[in-house]
Amino acid sequence: MNQTPDISPTTTALLVAPAAVLMFGVFVLPFLFLVVLSFWSQIPGSLSLDTSFTLANYVRIFSDSYYLGGLWTTLWLSGFVTVICLTLALPLARWIVHHAGRAKGLIIGISILPLICGALLPTLGLVNLLSPLGFINGALKSMGLIQSSLPLLGNISGVTIGLVQAFLPLMVLPLINTIERIPLDYEKAAMSLG
Repeated sequence: MNQTPDISPTTTALLVAPAAVLMFGVFVLPFLFLVVLSFWSQIPGSLSLDTSFTLANYVRIFSDSYYLGGLWTTLWLSGFVTVICLTLALPLARWIVHHAGRAKGLIIGISILPLICGALLPTLGLVNLLSPLGFINGALKSMGLIQSSLPLLGNISGVTIGLVQAFLPLMVLPLINTIERIPLDYEKAAMSLG
C-alpha cells in the first residue's frame, strides 16, 4: 500500500516558485511591456518614443480605414481558417481514432511533423508548391486545366493555405484526444436515433 507523503504548502510554493518566476519573466513581463508601449507615441522624424500617456494609437486604430481594414481582415481570416481546419481535422481525427489501428502513432507523428521541423521548412515547401512556376501551377498547366499561372502567393488564398497548413496539427491533436474519450456505444446510440 503506497502512501504519498504529505507536502506542506510552503514546500509546494518553493517548488513552484522557479517555474512561476520563469513564466512571469518570459511571458507576462514582455506582454505587460507591450501594453505599456501601446500607450506611448513615436516622436515624428525620430526613433525615440514620447513616454507620456496617450490614447492616440488606439484612436488611430478605430478611426483610420487602413487599420480598420487590417483588423477586419485579421478577424474574418482567423474565423475562416478555423472553420477550414475544423472541417479537415474532424474527419481525419475520427479516422485516426477508429480506423488507423497499428499505424496510429505513425500517422499522428506525420501530422505533427510541421510543428517539429519549425516554420522555415514548411514555408519553403509552400513557396515551391504555390509559386507561379511551382508544382501546383505546373500540374494544372500540364493537365490543360489552366493556360497561365494562378496567383497563389502574396494574396489571401496563399495566406489561407499557409495558415491552414500551420494550424491543422493544432486542431487534429485535441480532437483525437476528445474523440478517444467518447465511448463507441454513444456513437452507435446516436446512429440508431438518427
